[in-house]
Amino acid sequence: MIKVLIVEDDPMVATLNEQYVNLVPDFKCVGNAGNIDTAMRLLTEIKADLILLDIFMLKRSGFELMRHLRERDISADVIFITAARDRESIERAMRFGAVDYLIKPFTFERFQEALISYQKRNHLICSLNDVSQETLDGFLFKKDVSLKKSLPKGLTSKTFFNVWETINSFQGTAFTADDLVKAMDLSRVSIRKYLHFLEDEGILTVETKYGELGRPSTKYQVGEISEKMLDVYR
Repeated sequence: MIKVLIVEDDPMVATLNEQYVNLVPDFKCVGNAGNIDTAMRLLTEIKADLILLDIFMLKRSGFELMRHLRERDISADVIFITAARDRESIERAMRFGAVDYLIKPFTFERFQEALISYQKRNHLICSLNDVSQETLDGFLFKKDVSLKKSLPKGLTSKTFFNVWETINSFQGTAFTADDLVKAMDLSRVSIRKYLHFLEDEGILTVETKYGELGRPSTKYQVGEISEKMLDVYR
């Protein structure tokens, strides 16, 4: 789980950013700071992996927090989310080592892309041992490099995407495991393995209803996701 600290002095924007963070699997908002001093204090209390940082803050700018991080060797990465679109601000953010830069207003798709890209870089770093030039180039310069995530043992990519295509054919309506069994040439046991995985990844939401007689009815529905989130399994 990637822990995120939001540093934003506009309460409405901070709330929106937190909602967006919590929609992306494997990311969790662990704190909100309305000013730089509060952010510095929170960083001594929580270990944030990623900071979503505005530049234009009351009294002190986001660059002061970046300087604070670097001077104290605090290993939190930063994505700037700001209205600042001038060249000087962007260049300064890059020099400080920001991993991305979003200009307000932005779409959820662009926000999600920033987080997923950061997640992929994190996974790559954790897997690095004896680094080849090709791997390093892919990491530093975003050239083509394999960033795939492995499916759990017993699941195959081909079947996974066949299941996903069938789920999409329900056009956002809730469905049961039996609905998938009827639509696909797969056993109930196999279907449930893929459904459990999709549930664990936060791709599907689940609702179980208990009737007076018989076994409970479990229905699945697609949550707020983008197709790009599934590309790592291709």
